[in-house]
Amino acid sequence: MSFKVSCYACGQHYTAEPEHAGMEWECTTCGAEFVVPTESGQTRTAEGHAATLAALGIEVQLPAGTDPDDAETILEEIVMEIGNLKIHLADWVQAGELARMPTDTELRSVFERIVSSLVVENISPDEDDFTKWIFEAVPHLCIGP
Repeated sequence: MSFKVSCYACGQHYTAEPEHAGMEWECTTCGAEFVVPTESGQTRTAEGHAATLAALGIEVQLPAGTDPDDAETILEEIVMEIGNLKIHLADWVQAGELARMPTDTELRSVFERIVSSLVVENISPDEDDFTKWIFEAVPHLCIGP
């Protein structure tokens, strides 16, 4: 029985089959990599979030003794913030503020800052943070003043 899954970064919907569970997929719309959950509507686990982040080349080291429920929440927040970042980037490309969508490799330092902000500082980044970090990470893509 097939079920719907969505890209965490842009929301593009896909139809998956049970045998796709746990597989890494690349979104054909935005290029983000994500892991297909094991069932439709299943709450993602810390392992699922870690696999999604690993597909982006991000390894998150949580403090020793982190409660498993807290770990799942932190990893979910990181995945969601990276998704928010990609939505902002797509908006900036569409508005002509960036020459093209940066690659995940170009965004590695931004991803690391998101992780640091959430894990070390316990603060959710905002659009001003994203803007500053993007202009530092990919100045060659910035258009305008």
